[in-house]
This record gives sequence, C-alpha cells and structure tokens, in this order.
Amino acid sequence: MTETLYLDDSYLKEWEAKVVSVKDSGKGTLFVTLDKSAFYPNSGGQPHDEGVMIRKSDNKEFNVIFVGKFSGEVSHEINCGENESLKPEDIVECKLNWERRYKLMKMHTACHILAGVLHKECKAMITGNQLNIEKSRIDFSVEEYNPEMMANYIAESNKIAAEGHENKVYYVDKNEDVDKFMRLAKGLPENITNVRIVEIVGFDIQPDGGTHVKNTKEVGNLKFLKSENKGKNNRRLYFELE
Repeated sequence: MTETLYLDDSYLKEWEAKVVSVKDSGKGTLFVTLDKSAFYPNSGGQPHDEGVMIRKSDNKEFNVIFVGKFSGEVSHEINCGENESLKPEDIVECKLNWERRYKLMKMHTACHILAGVLHKECKAMITGNQLNIEKSRIDFSVEEYNPEMMANYIAESNKIAAEGHENKVYYVDKNEDVDKFMRLAKGLPENITNVRIVEIVGFDIQPDGGTHVKNTKEVGNLKFLKSENKGKNNRRLYFELE
C-alpha cells in the first residue's frame, strides 16, 4: 500500500519516491503508483491534487493530472508523450501544485468551521459537501429552513476563523467514543479501525481524512453566496473565500 504522506503533513510540497507500478491507460496517459505520495486523491468532497513527477535519471518531467485511491493504493494519472514512460524502480522527485493545494486546504478547514457552527447552533449533521478552488458547498440536515439564518452561520464562522485556533491532527481507536465527534450523517465506514481526528482546538473535533491549514487565521474570510432548500430536512449552502 502507498504510504500517504499528506495524512501527517499537509504542508509537504516536495518529496522523493520510487515507482512501484505503471499501467498504460490507452489514451496517452499512464497510471502510476509510488511507494509514498503526498498527492491527495479525489475523495471525501476534496478534489485531487495536481503537480509533476520528475525522473531523477534524466530530469524528464511528467504532469500529474488526476489522483485517485483504489484498494489502498494511490494512483497518479500522468501525461506522457509517444515513446515516453516511467517504469517500476524509477526514482522520481514529486512536486505539488501548491497554489491549488493550499486553496483547497483553506476551503476544507472553512467547511469544518462551518460544520461546527451548524452543529452547535442547530444540531445539524453534514449530509454532503464539495470543495472547489473558487467556491464550495456544504449540505446539512435540519428541520427548519430559515434563509436569513444562513448568512448568520457564515458570520459566526468568520468570527471563529479570526480567533486563530490551532488545528491538530491525531489518531484514536474506533472503539473509543468517536461518535460524539461525528458531523457526518452517514457515519464512518465499517472497515476503519484507526480514526484520524482533526481538532480545531477550543472549538470543534471531527474525524477526517483531508488536508487542512495549521491555524484558522489562514482561512481568511468566508463569503455567503446562496442557500437552497433541497427537500425534507436537507439544506445546501454555498460560500467562497475572500
């Protein structure tokens, strides 16, 4: 299985890795697995990272255009020209598109702040979310839909962000009472035994597998865009960062 470096260090931008496997997609790209990777795979509402792999033997550069995770392996789709390829045992230097990653880190932490506010204010559980570079959305369950309150939740989130809470990442056994930290309506997958926790110190604790900033001040300001009533007890809120 791929050693997933992003779980313990969201700020790692460059690292060296060994190619484990290479598969031709048949459409001018390759699917490459590495022994270790800090490229975040598309999952949990957070889009995949992008960047480059540079073959150490000749400095040939390959663009990483998609990252997914399948059966515990992180698969990197890379562009390759005709007669250009990587092979197992190649050593590559990997570099993130840091501007993209950092924007998504800020968005993800912003979603946690907002989810914490929603849970504290109206006991809402998160039913879905989708992060993006420009704007993001969060879906949540609550019986009463009051559009005017949505902007208030954003305002409270900005207050929390500006307070400068530290973000801590650690692991707990699933047998511990992690349900009290859950903000997701669907709960945790059954196969998870060691639960990764993201704690906004002094405000919120949530199980999570994504990348985050170290301090809530890095998030900046959340701007309310719109809200929607998606049916019985399901609401959707859109925001961007300023």
